[in-house]
Amino acid sequence: MSDRPDGLRERKKQRTRSEISAATLALISERGLAEVRVEDICDAAEIGRSTFFRYFDSKESAFVQGVHARRIESVTAELVQRPADEPPFEALRQAALTMASQWRSFRDDMVLEARLRSESATVRAWAAESSERWMAEIAAALAPRVDDDIERAAVIAAAFIGTIQIAYGIWIEAGAAKDPSPTLHRCFAVLRDL
Repeated sequence: MSDRPDGLRERKKQRTRSEISAATLALISERGLAEVRVEDICDAAEIGRSTFFRYFDSKESAFVQGVHARRIESVTAELVQRPADEPPFEALRQAALTMASQWRSFRDDMVLEARLRSESATVRAWAAESSERWMAEIAAALAPRVDDDIERAAVIAAAFIGTIQIAYGIWIEAGAAKDPSPTLHRCFAVLRDL
C-alpha cells in the first residue's frame, strides 16, 4: 500500500517534467533558442521558476529532453514488446525501424536539434548527456535478452546508439525529406557485418 503514493508522486513528477520540456521545445521551435527565456517557459508551462529549476538546469537541457523523450520512450517500449526469443541486435534494429516509421512526427525537432548542436556548446553538451541516458535505458531494457549481463547489454546499447546517431546524421545532411529507414538499414548492415 505504501508503494502507491510514491508511484503516483513519480508519475506526477514525470508529467511535470514532460510538460516543461514540451513547452520548451514548442517555444524554441517557434522563436529560436536565443529568444526564449526561462520565464517564457514557466509562463507557457504554468509553473514557477523554482519548479523549472527543480527539473532542469537550463532551457537547453529542457529543450534536449523535449526532443529526445518521446523517441527514447518509443524505442524502449518497442524493445520490451519484441518477442523474447528475438536476438538482441535484431530486437534493437526492429525497434529503431518502428521509430523511424514515425519520422514525420519528429523530423522538425531533430533538424532543429542538429542545427542548435552546431551553434551551441551547451546544447551539444546536453545532447551528449542525453545519449548517455539513452544508452543506460536501452541497456536496462536489453539486459533480460542477454541473461542480465549488464556489461554486454551496455556494449550492445552503445553500438546501437552510435549507429543511430550516424544514420540520422546522414539523413539530416541529406535534407531529412524522405523516410530514414533505408539509411538505418545500411548502417545496421555495417554494424552486423562487424
